Amino acid sequence: MLLDTKSAAKVLGVSASLMKRWRADGEGPRFVTVGPRLIRYSEDDLNTYINRLTRYQNNGEVPAP
Repeated sequence: MLLDTKSAAKVLGVSASLMKRWRADGEGPRFVTVGPRLIRYSEDDLNTYINRLTRYQNNGEVPAP
């Protein structure tokens, strides 16, 4: 399923304007340009982005896959 900017921002807990800034700066999650002004985010790409940002406490334990 593809989400619009507002919905994707809600998933990440950020503002839609931050999502737009990330796109302009080449940062943030991957996105799909469906039309000249139609930007969408896949749920898989949002989850990948979240997982990439996830930090684990360095206590010698290996995180579960």
